[in-house]
Amino acid sequence: MSDNGTPFAGARLLVLAASINQLPIIRRARELGCTVLTADNQPQNIGHALADESFTVDTRNTDAIVALARENKIDGVIAAATDVALPSAAAVGAALGLRAPSPEAAQALVPKDAFRRLQRELGLPSPFATDSPGYVEGNGPFVVKPVVGSGSRGIRIVEAHESLDDAFQEAQKLSLNGKAIIERFLPGTQHSLEGILSGGLIRSCMVTDRLTAPPPFTATRGHRAPSALPPSACANVVEQIQKVFNYLEYRDGPFDADIVSTPQGPVIIELTPRAGGNALMRLIEAATGSDHVMYLIANALGMDVSSFEDFKICPAGVEILGSPRPGILTYNVGAISALKHESWCHYLALDLPSGSPVSAFSDGRARFGELIVTGRDRKSVDLHIEEALARLELSVS
Repeated sequence: MSDNGTPFAGARLLVLAASINQLPIIRRARELGCTVLTADNQPQNIGHALADESFTVDTRNTDAIVALARENKIDGVIAAATDVALPSAAAVGAALGLRAPSPEAAQALVPKDAFRRLQRELGLPSPFATDSPGYVEGNGPFVVKPVVGSGSRGIRIVEAHESLDDAFQEAQKLSLNGKAIIERFLPGTQHSLEGILSGGLIRSCMVTDRLTAPPPFTATRGHRAPSALPPSACANVVEQIQKVFNYLEYRDGPFDADIVSTPQGPVIIELTPRAGGNALMRLIEAATGSDHVMYLIANALGMDVSSFEDFKICPAGVEILGSPRPGILTYNVGAISALKHESWCHYLALDLPSGSPVSAFSDGRARFGELIVTGRDRKSVDLHIEEALARLELSVS
């Protein structure tokens, strides 16, 4: 890569989805000289306005996305922070000979029921799972999920059997393939793992402690790095992930996993061959000093990415801003600029103007901002987040 400011000049990159989650990719790709094309079925999504070309196309419409990619002679495709667009990215990669997960890998990992079957087939730990409320035995709690979805939308923790039917039907309505799944709730600590696969091997990874919304919801409300997960448990998770990718022959690219560390050992809840959402792309850069988003773009364009294979993790944290209840959001607008000048504030954005209505934070769509800080240690990271939130004077009433 040259250092002339436009190392990828002339490359045409198709970004699938154009929400807040894809902004790091869109912005960095344009800085690097790429021509960025976005595809999303929501024409008002913010990423479209930042792209060179935008198309109102549902990213789940695989045939339409492949046709769009062919017609526009793209050089790379990327589905970052979105599960639902992965099958289309895989189809584009297979049809045009571009670097992307295979269609087989996407179909084995994106639907939650398919991933549970794969875990059982490979002898990996997994929770009890069924697609029928009538086959659930024993005491709760349980977790009811759409089989295909995003942002934790429709996922609920259910304590009692008599509530399963209603939660299951609601999850079916919100599932993009009309199917839902019921799993046994696993007690333990929540974690995420972001990694890079190169030449068939996991070359680097960052494990976080994942913070979630209060029950019955499970949406991510933040991450802290480095994780408190013991090294032996981290190694166990990496071994499980490596086994999955060996089986699926996924050899080069990013991956994202959610994990529960139970008393019996770590269990992978979700695993996808893409970069994670919930500000994880920016968090990696804050915690490691690496240009992770450049890696994602270079990988999608089929470039040599061997220089991006080492994460040296320093203390950092992200807080996804949301409200426990619906109402009108207010905050100290003047504090934003001052906080951005703090050496420990890596990133701060409020998605909505003060005075806007907000929903209760039950899934990723209900966020209204994002804060990323660094610190000397985990305690200072938490103190910086606490200070920033106090200075912002966030209130919902």
